[in-house]
Amino acid sequence: MLWIAGKAVHGTKMKTTTAHQMILGTGLRLSPRGGFRNGPFAASGQTDACRGLLESLRDTGTPTVDRRHEPGDLICGGGDYGGALYLVLEGVTKLSVIRSEASEAILRLAGPWELIGVPVPGWKPSRLTWVEAFTACEVVKVPRMFVERAVRENPDVALKLTELLELELARREELFGCLLPRTTEARLARLIPILARQFGVARDGGWIIELRLTHYDLAEMVASTRESVTAAVNSFRRRGVLEKKAGIIFILKPEELAVTAAP
Repeated sequence: MLWIAGKAVHGTKMKTTTAHQMILGTGLRLSPRGGFRNGPFAASGQTDACRGLLESLRDTGTPTVDRRHEPGDLICGGGDYGGALYLVLEGVTKLSVIRSEASEAILRLAGPWELIGVPVPGWKPSRLTWVEAFTACEVVKVPRMFVERAVRENPDVALKLTELLELELARREELFGCLLPRTTEARLARLIPILARQFGVARDGGWIIELRLTHYDLAEMVASTRESVTAAVNSFRRRGVLEKKAGIIFILKPEELAVTAAP
């Protein structure tokens, strides 16, 4: 669907799924005392900033393209990453770097009302950076030249984009922190609360990450091996910290994750 001057061409304005937004992106973060709390980039601020940016772009007549993708579809890559602004409306996308023909490093997962491929002046992304649909998703694309024009013509667009870039830097700094511990178990103990904040929902006194993640996916997020992740997950299970069934993670003792993640 193409949007020009705030109007949909050959279609109608899409409706976002409120219930989905409530589940994916709850703004939760692991507290040192156990449980979860609001993080530095809670969902409400992120969602408001993204909505505001999209509205400002369309108000200025900036062309945008809305597309639906199925799991595994390539959204951008091979040098295209960074050539446009992409805003996730529904579903989950995966940002990764290809290390070899049979290996990749997952940099992060982006859910509803998150930006990917933010065009920054003077920045040339690696041709090995790819963005795929991790689940069925809906993504808005704004080509780089139109983003730059909107920034020049509308200060509000520049301010909202700067706010979102600050949130993105904070998010990446937190994700990089998952790689600091030496053990896979400690790395997972830092990663799982981040995933719970993005994709978790409280249920029966615990938390469920409603996203199917394989041990391979987790390994590529923490720069480890599938075998090491399996051993770490089994250790968490024996201690009653979490359960994992059909890719779904059930967090039973978040305070134990905080202890394991501590430096």
